[in-house]
Amino acid sequence: MKNDRALRCWPQPCRCRGQALAEGVVILLALIGLWICATWLFRLQDMALQTTHAARFSAFSAARGDDVTHIEHKVRQHFFRGPAHQWRTLPGRQWLSAARDEVVTTRQVWPLPDFSGQPGAGAPGVRPLLADWSVSDNRMVTGQVAVQPRPLPAGIAPLLVRRQSILVGAGHGKHDGDVLHRLGQSSTGWASSANASRASGQALAGVLQPLDAGWGRANVRFDWLDPWSGEVPGRYLQPPVGGYQ
Repeated sequence: MKNDRALRCWPQPCRCRGQALAEGVVILLALIGLWICATWLFRLQDMALQTTHAARFSAFSAARGDDVTHIEHKVRQHFFRGPAHQWRTLPGRQWLSAARDEVVTTRQVWPLPDFSGQPGAGAPGVRPLLADWSVSDNRMVTGQVAVQPRPLPAGIAPLLVRRQSILVGAGHGKHDGDVLHRLGQSSTGWASSANASRASGQALAGVLQPLDAGWGRANVRFDWLDPWSGEVPGRYLQPPVGGYQ
């Protein structure tokens, strides 16, 4: 009886030979699938980031009045071409065509009649000052960039769309002469105070200039704007070589 009980307690031969190998193959296939999915996800994330940057560039360029065709060319050139933007499929093909026709840039412009969102809205004297300086932000520009690369191996064609909106009409000067012109014609922001100061200075100059003449001092100038014209270095007024225009 004891011997029979001992035999029954002895470990029986395993009847599941090869199960561990099969499980290992399944896990390996799952890991390979996850690795492939991760590579596609990383490429999509990088392309989506470039699409976001392109939408911002599109909005700012549209706010400057650039042509849509010119903006689309710049978007394709700077954000979806070059050595850093060579997204490829698993067989090694380009995910985007050579012409980057999958990249489509559009823009929308509409007026903003409500003054409540303008700088200093509600403060006394703000409206005349903004009118003098041509600062109104009276329009909204939305730049949109859409990218739809070739379908994934699963047959899914991803669509990446990014939008950026910006107020336009802020009254920025195109060059230093334009800035001086806007400042000089502004009654609220410059002309009224400058005229009062000029009248007081000229009254004193009639008395003080004969005294200063003995010292060889130059006469007082009451034009405070024109001497600054052309003083901004040209390199700050021209787009850098190879930069965005």
